[in-house]
Amino acid sequence: MSSIYRLGVVFFTLTFNGCASYDPVHIPMQFDDHDRFESTGSISSSPCKIYVAQIEDKRLNRQNLGRAASSTVYTKDIIDWIGQGLVSLGGGIYKVVIPKENSEPVMSDYKISVFLKKAYIHSLSTSKSATLVLAVNYSQKGDDIKYSLYRGSDTSINWSSSQDEIHGAFNAAFIDLLDDLDKDLIELCRS
Repeated sequence: MSSIYRLGVVFFTLTFNGCASYDPVHIPMQFDDHDRFESTGSISSSPCKIYVAQIEDKRLNRQNLGRAASSTVYTKDIIDWIGQGLVSLGGGIYKVVIPKENSEPVMSDYKISVFLKKAYIHSLSTSKSATLVLAVNYSQKGDDIKYSLYRGSDTSINWSSSQDEIHGAFNAAFIDLLDDLDKDLIELCRS
């Protein structure tokens, strides 16, 4: 009986784990134009300027984005990707400005500091879920005026845990987060 049991264990292991890929998946993060977010406010003749003072990754493991199927997901481009999403906001009501390195500060109505708290994906056999959490500190003329946490998530069918699927899930989660951030920035600029 024990040889049949051992044979069953070997068969089960090879059947269900033999085809699984354990290779890490590297995701080049790019905020896609077709996913570009559209603001919900009306266009202004002189948009409010939002200056991004910093974007900082506060996660302990800054390259690891979790697991999809049996593979660990990594990226190196998450800060640039967050910046791409932020500058896509506004739609004429406000304009988000991210300065280039070593450039002079831009005259702005408000300054924001953005901190990435969480960015992860996990999958089950039939679904995957991507989540992002950003903390945003708002200031005006050097005084802190507001601190908010924003969370975006996307849960969808897990077809193959491919690079494109994972990237699309993160973009969808980011757009979900940007919806709430956009509403707060519109309110801030109208006050």
